[in-house]
Amino acid sequence: MASIPDNLFTALANVERRQILFDLADEPESVNIDSPPDAIADGGNACIERHHVHLPLLDDYGFINWYPNANAIESGPRFDEIVPVLEVLAAHRKAFAATSL
Repeated sequence: MASIPDNLFTALANVERRQILFDLADEPESVNIDSPPDAIADGGNACIERHHVHLPLLDDYGFINWYPNANAIESGPRFDEIVPVLEVLAAHRKAFAATSL
């Protein structure tokens, strides 16, 4: 079983997963994960990838609890362990955006 840091870095390696975790850190209550409007423009691929790759991965890592029937997530049992890293990244988002984080 991979460690929390290994799982966290894997999760953060993708912009979609980063955004999901940032959204959950900003709004700790259950978050609706409806498709963004741009998912329609790309033929729905973003929505398909989110539901078949990103959300299951984050759920498997314990960072989120995913409720597919409700199309919602909430913080998982290991979310509190990654919050400090998310807070640092969020505080420096502008600097990281310039370096493609």
